[in-house]
Amino acid sequence: MYPKVFGFNAQGELQYRGRLDDVWLQNDPNRVPELVNTMQLIAVIGKGLNNNASMGCSIKWR
Repeated sequence: MYPKVFGFNAQGELQYRGRLDDVWLQNDPNRVPELVNTMQLIAVIGKGLNNNASMGCSIKWR
């Protein structure tokens, strides 16, 4: 299962909430590193463009 990851800009504002990449439990040579790509974009323009659903556990914290 994928963990949900979070990416913030230099001001500490949440800019990305989603998954690490677009492949689940496979070694795909065409894997898209969504977290890395988004963090590079945030470093350049200060914000992310999209969020992708993660496939994590359904445990909810209160």
